[in-house]
Amino acid sequence: TATFSRGSGTERSKAAAGYEVTLRLDDREWRTKTDASGRYEFLSVQPGTYAISIELQPGERVYADRSVHLRDVRGCGHQDFSIEASGAISVRLHNVRGQPVPGITLEIIDADTLTQPLPSYRHAVSRAEGLVSFSQLPPGRYVVVANFRLPPSTRQPFWRVFHPGTGDQSAATTIALQQGQRVDLEPLVLPEPRPERVLRGTVVWPDGTPGQNVWVAALPVNTVHYAADVRTSSNGTFSIRLFDGVPHTITAHYWGAPGSGDEWVSRDVRVTLSQESETITLVLEPFKRK
Repeated sequence: TATFSRGSGTERSKAAAGYEVTLRLDDREWRTKTDASGRYEFLSVQPGTYAISIELQPGERVYADRSVHLRDVRGCGHQDFSIEASGAISVRLHNVRGQPVPGITLEIIDADTLTQPLPSYRHAVSRAEGLVSFSQLPPGRYVVVANFRLPPSTRQPFWRVFHPGTGDQSAATTIALQQGQRVDLEPLVLPEPRPERVLRGTVVWPDGTPGQNVWVAALPVNTVHYAADVRTSSNGTFSIRLFDGVPHTITAHYWGAPGSGDEWVSRDVRVTLSQESETITLVLEPFKRK
C-alpha cells in the first residue's frame, strides 16, 4: 500500500493513487500502478529477493525498504510506501487594521471531512510576521480556519473564523490543491477581540458559611476546555473574567486533605455575560460518586 504520511492534529493518511511501482530481479522488471486506495500487487512472482521502488513526483520523499524477499512460490511479500508530499499552503494573519497577528493557531482541514464528528486536520502557529505555512500536503480540498471547535480564549479572543475572514462555513475559501502545488492565500482577516466581562460570586457551605479556598471553574458550553479557574478568598468570594456573549457553566469544587475522601461540589450554573457584570452564589454539596 502507498499512502501519504500524516502530519499533526487528527490528520489521517491519504491513499497515494496512480503511483508507478517497479519490481526488479537481475535484468528483469515488472511495473504496476497503485489503485484508488493506494494498493498494488504483482502476481505469479517466483521466490527471491527483489528490489522494489516507487516513482515519486518532484519534491516528494518516500520512507520504505528498498527490497522485498519472497521465500516460497505460495507465499506473499509485503511492502508499504509512506510518501512525504510536497504541496504547501501559506497564509498571513491580519487584524482589521491590516497589522500582522502572531501566535494564533490555525487549522487546515480536509474539506471532505468537515461534517464528520472528528475532521481530519493539522495545525500550525503564526510567526512574528503573521505567516502560517502548511507544508508536505498531499493533493486534496482544504479549508483554513481558526478556533474551528474552540470558543474564544485569552490567546484567541474570537469565535471561529474561516479564510478569508468569515464565520460562515459555506462562505469559506476551498483550496483545491494539486500534486506538488504551492498556494499563497490572500491574508486571513481576524475579527476584533471579544470584550471581557467580570463574573463575581460567592461560594457557601450548606449552612451558609463562606467557602474559603474553593476552586471555581468556568467551562464554555459544548467544550471540554476550561476558560478559567480561580480560588475563593477568605470570605468565599471570587471573580472571573469571561468573554461577552459566550455561554459558560460555572462550578465550585472543594477537596479535603489527600486520602480523606472529603469532596464537595456545587450544582452547575449557566451564565452568559452581557454588558453588565453578574453575581451568582454557589452552594457546596457532598459529592456523590456513581
